[in-house]
Amino acid sequence: MAKLSQVWLFANACTGSIPDLSKCLNLFDLQLRDNRLTGVLPLSLTELPKLINISLQNNKLQGQFPEFKSGVSATLGDTNSFCTSTPGPCDHEVNVLLAVAGALGYPMSLAEAWTENDACAKWTFVTCDSQVSSLPLLSKDEKGKKSGSGSGLWSVIVGSEGSSTPSMTVIVVFAIFVNTR
Repeated sequence: MAKLSQVWLFANACTGSIPDLSKCLNLFDLQLRDNRLTGVLPLSLTELPKLINISLQNNKLQGQFPEFKSGVSATLGDTNSFCTSTPGPCDHEVNVLLAVAGALGYPMSLAEAWTENDACAKWTFVTCDSQVSSLPLLSKDEKGKKSGSGSGLWSVIVGSEGSSTPSMTVIVVFAIFVNTR
């Protein structure tokens, strides 16, 4: 898609995350507003050499607030769930939990429930003891699971593994599927 220069997919009920468009070097106009997009905005979007116009409002995008190059007209709106309202990194625990959400396909329920930059403040499905300690989720036929597969109980435990390095985080995911027929 190296010759792709303009994408207008606004108001098309698109779902899921935005793919890596780094090979679309001629892309100058990207209209993705008014959809149901979730997930972390690919950093490559902010680095596209010819991009001059991008519209992302009325979605539920997450992660770091994007910082586009000078001269790019970016319309982000106020319905996305970026961790901050200005460019800058997200909290480490927020990034870890967004990686878990990514492994689950960035479900809309998490995109709507996980906002701001403190997972322990008011994030739904998150349990904290001064830091994130567990993430129990009850899945309800999330996209990608076979229909009739029943419900899944996900438990994600985030913690340190005997290391003095705070960036050493271990994530364990257990999945139990129960046939409800």
